[in-house]
Amino acid sequence: MPIQINKNGEIIIERSADDTNAQQHLLRSPAVRELIARKPDLFVRMGIPIFSGIIVLMLALSWCIYYPDIVVVNTRLTSVNAPKMVITRTSGKLVLLPVKEGALVKKDDVIAVMESAGSYANICSLSGYIDTLRNRLVDGGTVVPDLPASGKLGELQQPYQELVQASLVFRNYLSDGFYTGKKKMLLADLGDLQRKSGNLQQQQQLQGQDLQLTEQTFSATEQLKAERVISAMEYRAEKSKVLNKQLQLTQLSASLIDIKGRESDKKKELAELESIIMQQQQIFITALNTFHGRLEEWKLKYVLTAPVGGRIAFTTFLEENQELATGQQICYINPQNSHYYADTYIQQANFGKVKTGQEVLLKFSSYPSEEYGYLAGKITFISDIPTDSGYLARIVLPADLKTNHHKSLQYREGLKARGEIITKNRRLLERFFAGLVRLTRG
Repeated sequence: MPIQINKNGEIIIERSADDTNAQQHLLRSPAVRELIARKPDLFVRMGIPIFSGIIVLMLALSWCIYYPDIVVVNTRLTSVNAPKMVITRTSGKLVLLPVKEGALVKKDDVIAVMESAGSYANICSLSGYIDTLRNRLVDGGTVVPDLPASGKLGELQQPYQELVQASLVFRNYLSDGFYTGKKKMLLADLGDLQRKSGNLQQQQQLQGQDLQLTEQTFSATEQLKAERVISAMEYRAEKSKVLNKQLQLTQLSASLIDIKGRESDKKKELAELESIIMQQQQIFITALNTFHGRLEEWKLKYVLTAPVGGRIAFTTFLEENQELATGQQICYINPQNSHYYADTYIQQANFGKVKTGQEVLLKFSSYPSEEYGYLAGKITFISDIPTDSGYLARIVLPADLKTNHHKSLQYREGLKARGEIITKNRRLLERFFAGLVRLTRG
């Protein structure tokens, strides 16, 4: 079958008569007529445009879709001024729940009270009285009123009775007690002795002056006797006066010494009594502090208070008269100025890709990402000094720990997560061609 090309570049096939007859015979066959008469399906007619459209759509999507380069690290949750957990320290019923979810509390505010054998109201009232009494004694006060009779103290009843007995003993040493009365009498006796001593000293001074005058007179008498002016009887009378004055002065000195000795004895007795009073005061203060310690132990066991100021976040549904177990979590106190971080170590193989300011996606194993999503943070610090584990880095996290699914995670110190550091955000098409380039160069 000869083939020719005309001036327009068209192919011309020259057929012989036998070829023409064979072709006509083929066109008349039933199979060919059926094939020519049948209209192609829509899929066959539109296949090429659809396939082309799919290719174009995939290219467009691969250009619009970003698939970032990531560096995977292990992180550990930490914080500054972290939320504080409140847990029960005994099992029993919850008899008082004065706070609600989201309430703002101060440090040491009562959050809940557990059931005990003692009355919470009575123990609180007694605790306030004990605190006032301790402050009064610390400020130097010595007057201790009668301790109030208090019942329904439970396990504190016996220690309180011991404190009451100690207070009764101590009261004997106070202003209306026996030993204080004895102290007043000793002070009165000491005052009398001091006044007597003063009088005797005055008498001794006067008597000494009188003796000097008498001795002067006696000297003149001796001169007169030597001149035989006076008789021996007159001389003896004057000498007797001198001796009498000397005897009186000696008696006054002995009395004064006796008074001083008695005064010293009273001071010694008074000092011993004051020492006993101080010892009894210390014994009572010790008993008071011991009972105060028992009160604090009771509060620590049965009264749940806020360890810091902040907002209440309950970990479970609670209501009064609900049974609770020892060590059960009640709530968290979220301080107003909490800051959350995640610490990680970057291996040297990936260190060159990681920079401060890059976004990190944290996925916690304790909070499945399919349900809770991921927590986004940013790198704020990378250490310049390597360790055996790598380069230390810190990731700052949102203050409410809210994920991309708008769910807030409850803080747990040391909670571990898988971190994905986004080092470069590239289009899917760029990654595809970069892979082809690497294959070509490889």
